[in-house]
Amino acid sequence: MYSSKSRGKARTGSVQIKNSNSRLQLVFTFHGKRYFVSTGLRDSPYNRKQAQDKALEVERDIAYGEFDPSNLEKYKVRATLATVDDPIPVSSAETLDLPEIWNRYREVRSPEKSASTIRMYGWVANHISRCPHKLLTEAQAIFDWLSANVPKDSTKRVLTQLSASCKWAKKSGLIDDNPFQGMASELEFRLITAEIAQPPYLD
Repeated sequence: MYSSKSRGKARTGSVQIKNSNSRLQLVFTFHGKRYFVSTGLRDSPYNRKQAQDKALEVERDIAYGEFDPSNLEKYKVRATLATVDDPIPVSSAETLDLPEIWNRYREVRSPEKSASTIRMYGWVANHISRCPHKLLTEAQAIFDWLSANVPKDSTKRVLTQLSASCKWAKKSGLIDDNPFQGMASELEFRLITAEIAQPPYLD
């Protein structure tokens, strides 16, 4: 069940334990959807045992029809169970950067998408790669960089996709908040306000 690296496709209901940015993560498939649940534990022999217990809990819930995708919090190890040397991070946003979230989002969504949508995913990835800011805590800086370096229509499309990927990551238990929520609408409001503020053209 435990694996520091992915070794092929696991059977449905089987939970793998992976190291993601030095934190232990539960990875499994349920009804065709891939789930990534951060336990909040640093990778260590002691914490692997706790992660294995949580993995068995997930497998048991799936086997008995008791797995609830909307309640992934139950599979995170509580702070009271962690050792002093292995504190649960305040926010998952501290350990997952935007490129990793986007790549996982593409991996999950691409099989059901058209060729044009998959090309669009690559187009967004290129913008993420070009941006000097990669952390979710730098969402405002990412917004400002896109606004200054990318055409407005393209910026809105990128922000919409970033928000969608973080919405997925939040529902999957990877992050605690979606910092890009509402940014595309904010950009559109700015553009409309700027157009209204422009003086009329006079011959």
